[in-house]
Amino acid sequence: MTEATLAQQVAAELLDYEARLDPSNFNVGVITDMHFDEAPDLTAWGAYPQSPRALAHLDWVAPLGNHVDAMIAGGDQTNGFEAGVAQTTAAYTRVMTHFFDQPTTADKFAIIGNHDDGSPQAYGRGYTTPALVMPPAAIQAANRTTRCRFGEQRDAGSLYWVKDYPQKRIRLIGLDTEDVDYGVVDALGHSRYNRWLWHVYRQRQLDWLCKTLAGVPAGYHVLVVGHCPLYYGWEDTGAHQLNHDVVRDILTAYALGSAFSRTVADADVGVGLGVRVACDFRAAGPRPLIGFIAGHTHEEAIVDLGAFKVAHLENDVCTAPSDVGTLRELAVTTVSVDTENRRVDLLGFGRASDRQFTY
Repeated sequence: MTEATLAQQVAAELLDYEARLDPSNFNVGVITDMHFDEAPDLTAWGAYPQSPRALAHLDWVAPLGNHVDAMIAGGDQTNGFEAGVAQTTAAYTRVMTHFFDQPTTADKFAIIGNHDDGSPQAYGRGYTTPALVMPPAAIQAANRTTRCRFGEQRDAGSLYWVKDYPQKRIRLIGLDTEDVDYGVVDALGHSRYNRWLWHVYRQRQLDWLCKTLAGVPAGYHVLVVGHCPLYYGWEDTGAHQLNHDVVRDILTAYALGSAFSRTVADADVGVGLGVRVACDFRAAGPRPLIGFIAGHTHEEAIVDLGAFKVAHLENDVCTAPSDVGTLRELAVTTVSVDTENRRVDLLGFGRASDRQFTY
């Protein structure tokens, strides 16, 4: 099938897909784990031969942005194995410009992924330093964090954000699941942490999350999105998942209308990663928490954490040669929230599946 023919097929299928969306629901289209690379070294470990196709995928599914409340690029927009910082920055900026500048009506938000800043290629040297990864200013610029043109609120240009949708009575929260500080270095000047292998939350973001949840208007339902799912009870081999249990317990306290406090020492998690958290949601009582939506794992799953569920979404980058040139080459999921019945439909397009859960 030629690319033009495939584009026509996607366009036709997308019309049918859009017709399935209930406009009275709160609808969020998510494309995650595109792993864009303009010229991948196909002999390198971690390379995706189809990674240049991300831009075409964004073009093909752009019309969905006229039928949903928000579109989210869910992280790992790029693969992070480019030859250096300049190439990493150029690739990330290109795919983000492609995402943000599509002329559609939906709000658009990006979540940083563990690959996006080039830390995989930096770590390939055996160490990481701030000079070997995208600088914070470049990441902020590519993610449009200082513009806030969709009315979201950020913490001084942070990669985490919140946006309210009064007509749907929804508060949408985006978290930075790769909240590392490259400036924390060892005796050799090497960064102790990198985004690729350290999935963490730090004090300032946790304080912001507690404050943001405490301020949810009465009657609103809360949906949380991030790149990495909440790691609790299982491990990502070779990586570190720190303070995920703290986030889980903050969200649980919010959903149940209870209080929560914890102190985590640096000695238990790492220099600069210790936290002290206290939140009290008892006055508001139990509140509807829709769930936590994530990518990263390159698999679909729904994990029940008791007070709420974590949904893993399908990766967009195509890894099966038999899918290339077919509708299964790409994957997008619309998270469709029916607040009246407290039901979430995960409506898959392309390789993504249809699933549902209640909250």
